[in-house]
Amino acid sequence: MREKLSELSEEDHRYLDALRDWTRNHFEEDRRQAYETVDGKLAVVDAILANNWVNAEEDLKLQGLGVTFGDALAQKIGLTWVVVEDALGRSPRYVFEGHRSGYSHCRRSKREFNKTKR
Repeated sequence: MREKLSELSEEDHRYLDALRDWTRNHFEEDRRQAYETVDGKLAVVDAILANNWVNAEEDLKLQGLGVTFGDALAQKIGLTWVVVEDALGRSPRYVFEGHRSGYSHCRRSKREFNKTKR
C-alpha cells in the first residue's frame, strides 16, 4: 500500500493534545505558558529525560516527548502535522510544507496510535 497523507482529524488533534498535556503538565501551573515557546518545549523534554521520569516501556509518555519535540521543530523550522496511512496503519507525522516526506513522532507510533483509536 502506498502512503496516503491527510490532514489531522478532530480525533487526531485530541490524541496529540492528550500527549502534549502529559509533557506540558510538568510545568507548574503558573509557568505553563513557557510550553508555548521552542525553548520551553525543549527544556521540559530535557528535564524529563535528565530526571528519568520516563522509561523505555512507557510508550505513551515517549510519544508525548516525541510530539513535544515535533512541536518544537514545527515551530522553529515550519513543519506541519499530518496523518500518514500505509500498510502498517495510521500515524501522525510532521512534514515540511508542501512535501510528502517527514518523520513519525515516535518509532512505535503506528502500533500505539492504532491501538488507541480502536
